[in-house]
Parts: sequence; C-alpha cells; structure tokens
Amino acid sequence: MRGQLFISDVLVSIIVLTIIIAFTTWEAEQVYTRAADMQYDKMNSLANDMAQLAVKSILANRTSTKILPNWVDRDRWSMLQRNMSQMIKPPYAYYVNISDGSMAASGNGGCDTKSSVVVVKRIVYIIYSMENKGFKTFTLKVCI
Repeated sequence: MRGQLFISDVLVSIIVLTIIIAFTTWEAEQVYTRAADMQYDKMNSLANDMAQLAVKSILANRTSTKILPNWVDRDRWSMLQRNMSQMIKPPYAYYVNISDGSMAASGNGGCDTKSSVVVVKRIVYIIYSMENKGFKTFTLKVCI
C-alpha cells in the first residue's frame, strides 16, 4: 500500500513539474516573439518614414513631364543619402535604389549579409507616352 502511495505521489509531482516547465517555456517563447515583433515594427516604421521622405525629396518641385534619362536630380539624391546616413545608424543598415537602375546607394554595410530585412516600395514616377508606359519605383531596404 505504501509503495502505491509513493508511486502515485511521484506521478502527481512529475505531472505538476511538467506543467510548470511547459508554461515557463511557453512564456519564454512569447517574450522572444514579442521582442521580434517589436524589432520588426521599429524597422518597418523606420523604412516607411524614410521612403516617404525620399519620395518627397526626390520629387520636390518637379515640373517637367518629359521622360528624362536622369530624371532624379543628383544633388537631391546626395542630400537623401546624407539624411539616411544620419538617421539610420548601426546596427541598422540600408539599401536604396530606383527601379530603372539609374540610382542606388547603401549605408552601414548594406543588406546583403543581414538576416532581418524590411522592404518598402513607392511609386515615384508614372510614365505616360506612346512609346513608354509604366512607372518607376523607389525601393528601400532597412535591415539589421
């Protein structure tokens, strides 16, 4: 009789210990998931803000409707790069480009070797003519 009580007590204590370990593991996983979500939200917010700034600075005071080979002003592009380098500090890095390949830049090592990347695209120039139809996009990658 005593042996059965001992085995029952051990079985109940093992079940209680298993439940405690399971809840502890689950809670640790929740903390890790929340931290990853917060990191993604921060990168996404940074990428969206910088993309909006980029589009506004690239297209500021644009009056020409002609399709130009170099439709982005180099001075504005240089200013945009300086602003991004000041605002996106390590451990974050970035890579920006225009869809036609006319402009591209990266900062803090770029995003080639990074594991977490947020990509934001914005339409910056719509082309309507008989020869060319389509649009050009601005792509920004923010990574850590």
